[in-house]
Amino acid sequence: MARARKLIGQTLWASLGQFFQLVFGLVGLVILVRILGPETYGVFALGLLFANFMEVFVGSHAADGIVQKEDLGEGQKTAIHLAIVAAGLVTALCLLVVGGLAAGVFETPRLASILPAMAVLPVLTAATSVPNQLLVRALRFSALAKNAAAASVIALCVGIVLALNGYGIWSLLWMEVSRRTTLLVLSHVAAGWLPGRRFSRQGFAELARFGIRRIENSGLRYLSVEALPRGFIGYFLGTEALGYFAVARRFLGQLNGLLTGPVSAVSFPAASRLRSDPEALEKLITSVIRISTWTFWPALLGAVIIAPLLFPIMLGAGWEPTTMVMQILALAALRAPVTGFSTSILTAFGALGDISRMHIMAIAIGVTACLIGLPFGLFGIAAALALRQWLQWQISAFYVHRQTGFPPLRQLSVLFHAAVPALAMAALLIALQAWFNRILPPATQLMILVPAGVIIYLLAWYLWNAAARRSALATVAGLLQGDREAAARSFKAVLAA
Repeated sequence: MARARKLIGQTLWASLGQFFQLVFGLVGLVILVRILGPETYGVFALGLLFANFMEVFVGSHAADGIVQKEDLGEGQKTAIHLAIVAAGLVTALCLLVVGGLAAGVFETPRLASILPAMAVLPVLTAATSVPNQLLVRALRFSALAKNAAAASVIALCVGIVLALNGYGIWSLLWMEVSRRTTLLVLSHVAAGWLPGRRFSRQGFAELARFGIRRIENSGLRYLSVEALPRGFIGYFLGTEALGYFAVARRFLGQLNGLLTGPVSAVSFPAASRLRSDPEALEKLITSVIRISTWTFWPALLGAVIIAPLLFPIMLGAGWEPTTMVMQILALAALRAPVTGFSTSILTAFGALGDISRMHIMAIAIGVTACLIGLPFGLFGIAAALALRQWLQWQISAFYVHRQTGFPPLRQLSVLFHAAVPALAMAALLIALQAWFNRILPPATQLMILVPAGVIIYLLAWYLWNAAARRSALATVAGLLQGDREAAARSFKAVLAA
């Protein structure tokens, strides 16, 4: 019971942190896109294509062994920290020398100046990786949430002030630098850890082997999820099209981080401790799918429906293609509740080879799909990526089944049973919007549709989940009364219903 309460409480904290990042991210997006325009965002997205690839070698995943390993010594922490920071310096050097080459390949002269300046980003990320994973290991998502919120506020202020003063693309760079610098300082303070003078060679070897495989996993994932679409769009369609795509992905990424990120983050340390208990692990997977679907599907379907009303108001003129790109990618993202936990589960079982094979197949499918979609422009590539995501689910479901015994059809049945209220809400909102389009302006429609969607979904959820009604009301009552133990017991009953 104590473990369940802690997991639920820390999941809520992780959700709160993602919520603040979503709010500040969207505020910054709304302000900055109006000042900078799609081409500037496209150039910066190209720069991040290279900078984020370098971070594959130094990100928190490189220190995942700290979370996965049961016994951990101070010498091991210091050794892996020094190794990751050294790798960060090497990747920074690589960025310093590739600027001109990248500018020539993509025919984007501004890359030659912005890429060398981005060299500081992987160094900051490398220095943050170990303290960040120490907080994850301790399930201290409350500290991670506070750190992320503070970093987002500082970065937002820096980015807006610089953009308003005419710094253009450099305002985006300094926004990233300030965010990562803040996270570096706050992560070390929250973890209460600094590297020592001694390190364990044997312990380092164990963590390094695990870390290298996680770097391999992350590198293949980056090539599949980030480099493939950005490379295709930036090279064949230009930086303006990439700007439209990058903003649509940024919006979806913020939403996905808020609604499924916290559950996926908690899944890794939780599954690492439940590997020897198949029954408890199956309950964990079922709970992850249900919670993610209950939150993600109504939000995502609602965003798809109101996007034609919201995006012109939020982004202003000149960003029309972003709306359809977001809608296409959002429909593909509906599979997130049955894929968001896959890597966490496989990592907990040490099945890192399965993760790599999964990403290699995703790259092959993605290249084929993008080549087919390329003649149809930006929307064709977005549709190709959407198709790839649903095909990829079948691969990840197979590997999760092989490790845990949890069948793919069972995953889908839990997903669609939990999604019924969201589908009912979407159908009613579409009918309402069709009626409102004839009589109301867009801003008024938004003011009605958003609260109407929330009310309709809550009623649909209450009617559909008959077995969980009483427990759900008891959970809310416990939270309102400040009785966390009662709320945790009731919430477990909701998941079990």
